[in-house]
Amino acid sequence: MNPQDYKVQRKLRGTQAAVAALLGVRQATISDRENGGEITTEAWLALCALPKKRKSKDFSAR
Repeated sequence: MNPQDYKVQRKLRGTQAAVAALLGVRQATISDRENGGEITTEAWLALCALPKKRKSKDFSAR
C-alpha cells in the first residue's frame, strides 16, 4: 500500500471530501495519505471496505 495505490482506490470511491466524510476523518487526512503520509493497515482496509462509485449510464444517445 503506497500513496499512489491509495489515491487510485479513493478515486474509485469518490472525492477526497466524500471519502473523508464516510471515513469520519478530515479531507486533509486523505490528502496527506495521497501525498506520502502514513497509511496504516486500518486506514487501507477502511478505504477498501467502502463501496465503489457506480458508473452512470448515459441514456442521452438514444
